[in-house]
Amino acid sequence: MLAQYMRSKAFQEGHITIVNRLLAKKYHISPEGLTGRLEELSSEELMELGEHILDCDSFEGIQRWIRQKKQTHSEQQAEERNEIIQIMVGARLTHHHRSTHSPPDPVSEEERGRLAETLGKAPGRPLSEIIISEREQ
Repeated sequence: MLAQYMRSKAFQEGHITIVNRLLAKKYHISPEGLTGRLEELSSEELMELGEHILDCDSFEGIQRWIRQKKQTHSEQQAEERNEIIQIMVGARLTHHHRSTHSPPDPVSEEERGRLAETLGKAPGRPLSEIIISEREQ
């Protein structure tokens, strides 16, 4: 199992290298900033992207394609999460309560004002020192 995982990661890294080179050559860009975004794609998606690079006339089109894939990933993860929650609720392993309102702000306006005033009186002092002196009072 570990060997299979390592092999798939090696393939993915190889695909990332090839896609970076294609992007650099076709669009005359530096590939360093893209590697992080490409790492989120599967090997199959990287191969699709390689083909898309051949057909796409602009780098903006490539960025749009990557964003769409990431959006699809997010939607799939949300669907999977909801499905798992439904299964767990059905098996009585958990209760799922959907919140219809946002949680209350943990710090009141008055407290924020007091904190801003305290921090404003000690410009340049580390926050840890301000907190310690506040506790000693």
